[in-house]
Amino acid sequence: MRTSRKIIASTAIAAAAAGIFLAAPAQAEDYSQDVTAKVSDGRIYVQRGEIYTYDVILTNHASEAKTVTVSDALPSKLAFVSSDDFVVGSDGALTTEVQIAAGATETVSLTVQASSTQIGNVNNFVSVDSNSGLSPWRAWDSNVIRL
Repeated sequence: MRTSRKIIASTAIAAAAAGIFLAAPAQAEDYSQDVTAKVSDGRIYVQRGEIYTYDVILTNHASEAKTVTVSDALPSKLAFVSSDDFVVGSDGALTTEVQIAAGATETVSLTVQASSTQIGNVNNFVSVDSNSGLSPWRAWDSNVIRL
């Protein structure tokens, strides 16, 4: 059984040079998925070269346990530092498999370092494939790298 969820996605736009932060209007879309995800690091701004951690919070809406594959191809402004959950593939992408009980939530984490030479927006996208024949769920977190 899958439940339909209304997901509100808000994208942050930052004018780093001017120091102005503008929030884009929220966009709502309907998704029917058995497993959904949220990516969070609890912040908007990071300093150049700063090391910080992302959490990927996975929720199983199905009536049976699911094993999902979580993939994260880090953007060029982020470098992988460490993770107890993710492994680095031959293509450089980070992946992990997570078993989630029916109706449960699991969290996996990865530590990254912001570029020490670049500033501006950075969007970290993850893809969650529940191997159920549905399109993979995409989730993201946005930050602004500042001086």
